[in-house]
Amino acid sequence: MNTKRTDPITIKPDKGPPTPSARMTVVAGAGCYVPPTDSANNERLLQSSPGKVPAELTSHERYILAEARRILGDLMFRQSDALSHPDTVTEYLVHHLADREREVFGVLHLDSTNRVIRQRDLFEGTVSTSAVYPREVVRDALLSNARRVILYHNHPSLQSAQPSQSDITLTHQIVDALATVGIEVLDHLIVSGTHSFSFARNSQIPKSDIQ
Repeated sequence: MNTKRTDPITIKPDKGPPTPSARMTVVAGAGCYVPPTDSANNERLLQSSPGKVPAELTSHERYILAEARRILGDLMFRQSDALSHPDTVTEYLVHHLADREREVFGVLHLDSTNRVIRQRDLFEGTVSTSAVYPREVVRDALLSNARRVILYHNHPSLQSAQPSQSDITLTHQIVDALATVGIEVLDHLIVSGTHSFSFARNSQIPKSDIQ
């Protein structure tokens, strides 16, 4: 199968490293077969606003998006400085959770140098809630030998990424539970469409005594 595009997309980023969405546009074309007749439509699809997935997508277009997200995730995991730019993680999660119709809670496992070890979507619920068990978050982090974690979940039925009181309570519970085994919570990110909320940036990650 010929995997070379006859009309490659050229990305000319501004100063600094290319954004995850720019990387995704490049690698999606290189990482899977895109029929030349569909190239214009696929370029439109991949460069559209993250979090806004048209309802009329064909199965082929959904495959392209899924491959782009997978490759973007692989890039983030391979880069030792992946978390030196906080927006990298946020933008990746916006794409990762873009077309989820149910609430998903997950965790990024990190080592002591903040390299991503593993990503896990741990719980999936209804359109508005998901049952999250702190003990399972702890168990999964220990299995990955993580030293730090970033929590994340989405608000698929809301127009706001602002945390609810239950989100805040859950964050405190998980921070306390992970502290007992020496694992630090760096952030809890909430995604709703193209909007996001960072507990860390808003000084809402409680301090804990790591044992």
